[in-house]
Amino acid sequence: QLGLCDDPEVNCNNKLIGVYDFIEDDPETEDVVEENTKGRDNNGHGSHVASIAVGNRLNIPIDGMNVTLSGVAPRANLVSYRVCYGSLFEGACPGSAIVAAIDQAVSDGVDVINFSIGSTGSPGNPRISSDSRAYLAAREAGILVVTSAGNDGPDPATVGSPANAPWMVGVGSASHDRVLALGFDLIDGPSELACEEGDGPEVDETVGPAPVVFAGDVGDPLGCSALPAGSMNGSIALVSRGDCLFETKAANAAAAGADFMVVFNNVAGPPVRMALGVSTISSCMITNDQGIAARDHVQSNPGAMGRVNFPIRRLKNDAYGDIVSSFSARGPALAPVENTLKPNLIAPGSQIRAASDQGQDFATRQGTSMASPHIAGAAALLKSVHSDWSPSQLATAIETTATPELATIDGVQPANPRERGAGRPQLGEAAKAGPYLNVTASR
Repeated sequence: QLGLCDDPEVNCNNKLIGVYDFIEDDPETEDVVEENTKGRDNNGHGSHVASIAVGNRLNIPIDGMNVTLSGVAPRANLVSYRVCYGSLFEGACPGSAIVAAIDQAVSDGVDVINFSIGSTGSPGNPRISSDSRAYLAAREAGILVVTSAGNDGPDPATVGSPANAPWMVGVGSASHDRVLALGFDLIDGPSELACEEGDGPEVDETVGPAPVVFAGDVGDPLGCSALPAGSMNGSIALVSRGDCLFETKAANAAAAGADFMVVFNNVAGPPVRMALGVSTISSCMITNDQGIAARDHVQSNPGAMGRVNFPIRRLKNDAYGDIVSSFSARGPALAPVENTLKPNLIAPGSQIRAASDQGQDFATRQGTSMASPHIAGAAALLKSVHSDWSPSQLATAIETTATPELATIDGVQPANPRERGAGRPQLGEAAKAGPYLNVTASR
């Protein structure tokens, strides 16, 4: 075991085989470090990312349902290098700590490095940036380095540093095809509709059967203006997304007498988790196509009844997947690496359930930070199949066998290379890849 694992206060095991802390001796952070010594994750981000890449397979209860979770490479070992301090949005990651960690990883002989940290604003020149150059040395030492592309999308040329470096695999975020959701059924109509619960009052039992009233049949279909008093008494309100806050929609539905609100998306893609603020009623969201079907059924069947089913279920819909996240950074890379395809790949980075370290065992997060470890884990799997493959062989195999044709930016319009890179990996095909492209770079 490596680094601080000999310290009895550090909980290494047969998964976590190494822990290093490159912050504890930084004189500028002594006041922070006193509370977060021994390499401990102080905001949950590192635990979340690590478990996506290599977390063990296990079953956990979520809202009354047993769910199986696993990292991409569940049998891989993990070495943690702490280079940041403070909270997720107010901390810092000193360059000196990052470079020291990279040097240590090279010395430890790791196979893959995941770096879910990136700059915002104008990206730096990777040929003079200290961490980018250190990662070039790591690649030359035989280590594939994977990093998050950044969360400054959807504008073009927003890929950050060090993801813009030719020797780094920069990963953008896209949606996946599964959702943990309540089920919304219309009696004698569309059923098993995946309804993503909002963050208002928590649903703890099945709602209904109850009348379903479409907001457009009594007033504003968007629910942004007041609805007639009593027009939704004891009902499940069906409301279209758009034009105002979800909190406003819920308040108007509740004032009209509704006991629950179902919102349907106004764009293609998966439902989203709604921010309900001080809403007095519970709610959930379904997709645009499911919402239109529900609306048509309600309008064609006066007195239509519906039910919101508890507990949540794991529901799958191909239409949810491969939609490039709006926040995901886009190419092209700027000078002096403007001829480099960026991002290199996309991977799931939206609504990712993984480990946490903030008073809870698991949390749902999103960002290219969550997409990057999917590719790092994929590279570790490939390395277990082809132990002699170089970083260039691993990167080439993943990128040349990816599926660009699946990616969209809205569920309909195809994404272009500057939005999705080479596409989503297909590891079964990557394992059989032959020729590869070697990455060289001028120092």
